[in-house]
This record gives sequence, structure tokens and C-alpha cells, in this order.
Amino acid sequence: MLRILIPVMALSALVVGAGALGPALAASRGEGLPGTVTVTRVQCTKGGCQPFGRYVSIDGSVTLPDAHLDGDGAVGDRVSVVYLGESSPPQVHVPGSDLWVLIALALVVAGGFIVWWLRDIARALHRRLRRPSARL
Repeated sequence: MLRILIPVMALSALVVGAGALGPALAASRGEGLPGTVTVTRVQCTKGGCQPFGRYVSIDGSVTLPDAHLDGDGAVGDRVSVVYLGESSPPQVHVPGSDLWVLIALALVVAGGFIVWWLRDIARALHRRLRRPSARL
């Protein structure tokens, strides 16, 4: 069971992580449309709490009534953020975030599991091919 479950989870982590790495790097460099988000609600689940709020760009050209804040915040907090326009529902990021480090680490670990799994399959196939056949 684990020989199937672990690779599926690792492949899923690679797909999700690869998609999230670019925006996380851009946010860490402060790229995107700068603005502020005012936290209006915090949604809590088993995985933790996530703040949402009203984003307004500095130049006033973009307003998002319910943007997910990729960071910490309590109701009423005003946070300087950047909007990359890459996600739905909209997500805003704190400039200078180190989230990309965590994502990169997860990609390395998931890649390691995939390499281990492929090596394990190759070894099993090699043993099977080297096994003498019992033909009469």
C-alpha cells in the first residue's frame, strides 16, 4: 500500500509545489502590484486559520473584496502586500516572504521520494530479469 501511496503523494506535492514556487519567488522579491489588505475575516479549519480581506492597490486600479492573505493577520490588521494576479480565488502576498524556501524544500523531499521509488522499481525489475527461468 505504501509503495503506491507515497509516490502518489510525492507526485502531488511536486505538481502543487512547482505551481506555487514561481509566485512565492516573485512575492519574496516584492514583484507584483503593491497595495494593502485590510483583514476582514479569518477562516479556521483543521489545517489552521487563514486571513481574508479587502485588497486595494496603491494606485487604486485594483480592488479585491475578499483576497486570501498569504501570511498572518487578525481582523482589522492592515498589511502591505503585493498582488500577482496568479490565482483564483485571489491571493495577496507579503513582500520578502521566505515561503519559497519551504516550497523548494518540499520539492526536494518529494523528488527524493520519487527517485527512491523509481530506484526500487528498477531494482525489482533487475532481480526479476536475472532470475533463472525454470523451464523444462
